[in-house]
Amino acid sequence: MISAKNGHEILDAVGHEFQTALIDSVDQARIDLGDFQDFRPAWFPTFTQRFISSFIHERVWAELVRRIDASPESTIIDDEPVREIGWMNSFKLRVKRHRAGDVIAAFPTEGAKRW
Repeated sequence: MISAKNGHEILDAVGHEFQTALIDSVDQARIDLGDFQDFRPAWFPTFTQRFISSFIHERVWAELVRRIDASPESTIIDDEPVREIGWMNSFKLRVKRHRAGDVIAAFPTEGAKRW
């Protein structure tokens, strides 16, 4: 059994395909945010941190789904408020924002509390 506290075991178990898709999705979200800022630079000073975080989350999610959807290892659930990725019939994954120290930043919704 893989310990949720051992990140290296988890990374080894999910494999290179998923890791690459996630890294590439984060990289693309960074590019998308820059494109958005270039499109309307005067808007950015008015955006809240929550809005920017939500934008990045949406772009990471969209890119990740696009990159793994065709994989036989993936099952995508995108039915608000539930957004989950089943991977290799062994993992249930969500895209979450982390603070320093690997603390997940989430609003205390019922779903977040159950997670």
